[in-house]
Amino acid sequence: MNALQSAEVSSSALIEHLPSPGSELYYALLYQPAGTRPALTLIEAFRRTITAVPLGSSNAEITQTRLAWWHEELHSLEGSAVRHPLLRALHPLVHAHSSLLPAMFSLVEGVARQLAHPRYADTGERHALLGEGHGPLWRVHGELCGVAGEVDLQHLVELGVLTELAWLLRDFRRAITGGLSVLSRDHEPVSGAPADDETFYRACLQRELASLLAILGSARARFAHHPRRRRDLRCLRTLALLAERTLQEVQADGADAWSRRLELTPLRKLLLALRVRVST
Repeated sequence: MNALQSAEVSSSALIEHLPSPGSELYYALLYQPAGTRPALTLIEAFRRTITAVPLGSSNAEITQTRLAWWHEELHSLEGSAVRHPLLRALHPLVHAHSSLLPAMFSLVEGVARQLAHPRYADTGERHALLGEGHGPLWRVHGELCGVAGEVDLQHLVELGVLTELAWLLRDFRRAITGGLSVLSRDHEPVSGAPADDETFYRACLQRELASLLAILGSARARFAHHPRRRRDLRCLRTLALLAERTLQEVQADGADAWSRRLELTPLRKLLLALRVRVST
């Protein structure tokens, strides 16, 4: 636990790369026990940094270039020439936990692979690809929180991957603009429409939301009964709850995530984080 507790999250150069007040991750970490909070802050900040690359890019080529830069930066963690403040902070953890660096590579490479799929054949193909990218880092997250059994780790990874898909659907337009493949063909409207038509995207998203909300709610309920170390799992529990409530808002808004981005108010996020804290 020494590496977890000594993780440096307060340097001035690092602050801008950590969860900002008001963000989902900020509230998810707010009531995480002190023993694991520093390490999870860095790990999940890295995840959010990488998944935000396409959301801040104007096309797939720019996304690919930025991801390639991060891939090169990760190689620096194998030595000592670490430049990025977030990676410098993660350096001790990488050396303390052998599975962390491969998981970070998997995330960068997984997001890059999403650029190569104009449409997924079905939701199974999409889930498998997201799992390849995000699964290893969620597994590290679980292990640092004391989850040891393979079945429990699989449940944790499953919930984490579904939560990541929820954020992609919330940021639907920015993800597609950045070159990510988000949609699966089994949720396209039967009648079809031009793939760049707003009506088409809204119809797809309506089907996506109905399916994902059912699966996410079921996974969250199953994970809520995890018998051990429930306090140490507050971060993921809170993220999953925030994701579910956000998608419900998008659904109630007519699945119009193409023309506007919905987000829960900071007060609602705080109340939901408190709800998880009280329940654990």
